Amino acid sequence: MRYRKFISLLLSATLCAGMLGGCGMQDTEQKLPVGAAENEIIAYQPVDDGKMLITVRAEYNGMPENLEEIIEAQFPEVDVVLRLHACPEKGDEVSASLDHQDFEDVVFSWGISAIEDDRLAENFVDLSSKGFVSNYFTTALNSCEYNGHLYYLPGPGKIQGIVYDKTLFDEHGWKVPTSLDEYLALCRTIKEETDLLPADFTFKWPSGLTSLINAWAYGDVLAGDANYQWLQKYAAGEETMAGHMEPMFELFQKLLDAGAISADTFEREPWDRSVALYSEYTTAMTAETQMAPIYAQQLESTHEYAMMPYWGGNGPDSDYLAVENSYHIAVNKKLEDEGNEKKYDKVMEIMAWLSSVDGQLAMIGDMGMVVSNVKDVPMVSNDFTKNVEATIEKGHLVPNTHYVSIADSKEFYKTFHQGFWNIAKGIQTPEDVMRDCDAKVKELLNGAAEETSETVYGTATKDFSRLETGLYLADALRRATDTDLSIILVGKASCGTVSRIYEGEITDTVLNTVGLNTFSGEDPDFNKFAVTTMTGDQIVKILQSSFEDDPKLQSTFTCFVTSGLKVEYAPWAGTGEHLVKVTNADDSEFDLDKTYSVSYCNGSFTMQGSSSTEVTNSIIPGLEPEKIYQESIVELLGPVVQADKEIAPFTDGRLVLNWDIVGQTK
Repeated sequence: MRYRKFISLLLSATLCAGMLGGCGMQDTEQKLPVGAAENEIIAYQPVDDGKMLITVRAEYNGMPENLEEIIEAQFPEVDVVLRLHACPEKGDEVSASLDHQDFEDVVFSWGISAIEDDRLAENFVDLSSKGFVSNYFTTALNSCEYNGHLYYLPGPGKIQGIVYDKTLFDEHGWKVPTSLDEYLALCRTIKEETDLLPADFTFKWPSGLTSLINAWAYGDVLAGDANYQWLQKYAAGEETMAGHMEPMFELFQKLLDAGAISADTFEREPWDRSVALYSEYTTAMTAETQMAPIYAQQLESTHEYAMMPYWGGNGPDSDYLAVENSYHIAVNKKLEDEGNEKKYDKVMEIMAWLSSVDGQLAMIGDMGMVVSNVKDVPMVSNDFTKNVEATIEKGHLVPNTHYVSIADSKEFYKTFHQGFWNIAKGIQTPEDVMRDCDAKVKELLNGAAEETSETVYGTATKDFSRLETGLYLADALRRATDTDLSIILVGKASCGTVSRIYEGEITDTVLNTVGLNTFSGEDPDFNKFAVTTMTGDQIVKILQSSFEDDPKLQSTFTCFVTSGLKVEYAPWAGTGEHLVKVTNADDSEFDLDKTYSVSYCNGSFTMQGSSSTEVTNSIIPGLEPEKIYQESIVELLGPVVQADKEIAPFTDGRLVLNWDIVGQTK
């Protein structure tokens, strides 16, 4: 499709077919055009005639920036439509999609890599037998394997190594180490001869420790088939750490003795160590991704930086880098159903190309800020990456390591993290920590981990589309705040909702998943429900800002839905013509001069930058909230759902999508 980067209010064709008739539309036998639905936006522009529509799931920070253009340039016979997903901190949008088999044709997701259960087989095509799988490094494929099958493949990833201050190294005459002994000697030298901290790592969170120590000790305890088989057995509770993991603990002690880490490392904030390296110049090294030059620029550093690998030993092949995949790629299992043969074949063509050197280079782009998991893909070479290029060429890229085979393994990593911290503090031995980790694995596998029961507020008797979800949220908010009207933004993760309510129980997790607090802005009151007073004319201006036509702003395709009004939109209309009609709920004329109390999510009436923290424009200049609710979505709207008991999509015509009006965009 032309004129847009990606669409966030999208629905796969299979889902759409089963959802027609919502949003208050009249029952009709009229066949809608491809890309249209009565209760959802599938395509922002009419689908090009003769092209195959392929829907793609995309996630915030989980896909190439120009994915649509990349695929369509190589496959001009397809029309790619992207559906943007995100999940608030306490929600579980990926799990909900898995439970309800609600995925697009192709899936780009960082969230599915955390799933380790049979829902993978229920939702995605097994790619194990596809020829293009052999293009990937074995270590990368091992990280994606589930029960001997591959239901997703690794996309390019961010490499993490030791980033060092090249300026300080040059000033002091320090050489970049090429072995573990040389690295330890360097740390001792820096400690003895300067006031600098040799290395300023951060183990504040378990992931900071595990990504570093797994990569540093990978060659001894995790690399190769024998170690991989041990890991699989350990994750299943069939092995112990004793007799296998000692080299990791010995390495950790060497780093402690050399001053590379300390007990304080476990309390170090990520931001503080960044300031120390890039601004205050009080440390020589840290663990960082290849985004380091950008971070240095943001902190206005005058120093130069470069990366070195983790040397786990003194051999020439003991160098490794951690890799964090930005996303994984899967194919919807529904494409294997009868009648989808042509689309299945085309999607497999696309998957084969994405798994090739050319496809990987297209996704990585000229910036080269990620590294491929496909063999023979050259890395964008520069001074920053010079010391790690040989490591990358060898495929010494360490993926996420899973020590326990359950969906929620956080408790294991808390035990792992606390154990190493206790060693640093001198209050536990490696043997103690290994026993604690073994016990935690068995506890989790046996289901003995404490589970928190959830409150059930009500029941959804049918699946809701995204627009229908927004309509219910608006109605519930209007009743909770006792305002004349309510306006909810659908299609944006910050100050809006991009999720759906599915048939079934409405719990804390469900409400949090459809919540409006995915990202936090610089303003602490953003993403909180609020009330203000607006004129009818101002409300119309808000509604007119739906369906942004400017291609540069369509990365957050949005639509405002209301409670207390009836609104008709023409999604495919020309620029500035998307809002067709607004009336009161009883079909009477909407008074533009009258003032109304309006509840909304604070921040949704402003245009924000890509980081969701930079406010660039306000739709209504000078409009401020008169009251801000500190209650969460659960606290404020949960009681409304309880009062409703059973909820279903509205059928009173409060939102109408008019697909007959087709105009020209900019």
